Parts: sequence; C-alpha cells; structure tokens
Amino acid sequence: GSRINELTGLRAGQKRDEIAPADFRVPIPEGFTEDRVVPAAKPAVVPPTPENHEPGGLAPSKPPADVAPAKPSAPQLRMAPEFELTNAAGTKVSLATLRGKVAIAEFAGTWSLGVGEARRDFQALLDRYKGQALVGVSFAVRERSKDAAIDEYRQGGFTFDLLLEADTVAKRFGVSGFPSYALIGPEGELLKGPAPYRAGVSMEGLADAINAALAKLGTASVPDAPPPK
Repeated sequence: GSRINELTGLRAGQKRDEIAPADFRVPIPEGFTEDRVVPAAKPAVVPPTPENHEPGGLAPSKPPADVAPAKPSAPQLRMAPEFELTNAAGTKVSLATLRGKVAIAEFAGTWSLGVGEARRDFQALLDRYKGQALVGVSFAVRERSKDAAIDEYRQGGFTFDLLLEADTVAKRFGVSGFPSYALIGPEGELLKGPAPYRAGVSMEGLADAINAALAKLGTASVPDAPPPK
C-alpha cells in the first residue's frame, strides 16, 4: 500500500545556519523499514597532466603544431609530339634524331605573310650560335608544291632543315598562326612556344631560352652579338 505524510508547521523564510539533506528526510513509521539505495559519490575527474600521466595510458592532448605549407610541385614538362618527316634531301628526320641538341622549330609556308623577314631573323639567330649544340628545323605547312617549297628554301641559302608535308605535325604542336616558332630541348621537351612571329621580339625571346638550355646542357658559350638593324 501507500502512505501519505502531511507536513505541518512549516514557515516560509525561516533562517537556519545550515540545512542538511537529512532535514528533508521523512521519518520511517513504526513497523516499516527503509528500502533505499544510496548512490556512491563519484570520484572527481582530474585532467591528465605530465605529472600524473601513467605509462601506457593516453598522453594528454597537445595543441597541434604549426604545419608547414606544402612545397609547390615542379611544373610538368610538356613534351614535343613525336614526328618523322622527310627533308629536302630525302632523309628521314624525327624527334629522336634531334635528341641531345637544342632545336628551333619553325612552322611556315612559302605563302605565309612575312615569312621572308622571319626566316632571315631565324637564320641570323642560328648564325649567332654557330658551332654550338643548336639546330634549326622548318616544318613546311600547306604547301601546294613540294618542289616549289624546296626551290625557294635552297635559293635562300638557309642552314636549317626543311621538313616537308608537316600539316599534321603543326596541328599536334598546337600552332595557331604562321610563321610560328618553338624551342625543343635536348630531351624532346617543349621549352618555348609555339608562338606567332613578331619582328624584333620573337628571336630575342628564343635567345634567352636557348642560353638557359645550352647552359643546362653544359655546352654554352657566349654567342655572337646580333647584327645592328
């Protein structure tokens, strides 16, 4: 059964020096026993410190150390596309045959606007590095007649190689205008370009890249100064 205890004689605002939990206990009536589980007091939690840390336990957490920023990765080299073409002498020339040398690549046709001036600048740049590990190749693009292209090439007295029927190769290089020039490294990497020819700008820009490539190759020497314009 149940029993209701009525409390009387309570006064609000009554002051005492100290109120203990026992003051709120209801007395056990005669003939009854108390069936109450008194919860055990929980031990105080002490945060781990270097002084109380036990071996084998979890070490106290530490603030994360400053993480050094990741180093930027080296830029990926763009390789020149593979090719094999026939030159004006009937010899096969490929990217593999240019290995070990720095090569200036021209993309042009006899029909190209300004090709005469561009080729004179191209040849003058090659002359400045005569005797060094630098060669030149010209990819003939959109020529109606191979014979006409060869005749004009020979009349110019150029020392660079003329590679015929190079339309597909020019597309692989991503050429967007003619004439254009690019620089190929000794491992077949594309060091500069291709970019359309600009008088007084293109060859000097190539010269800076040539100097760096020859220095890396270990065959660089001081090139001749360009002739006055």
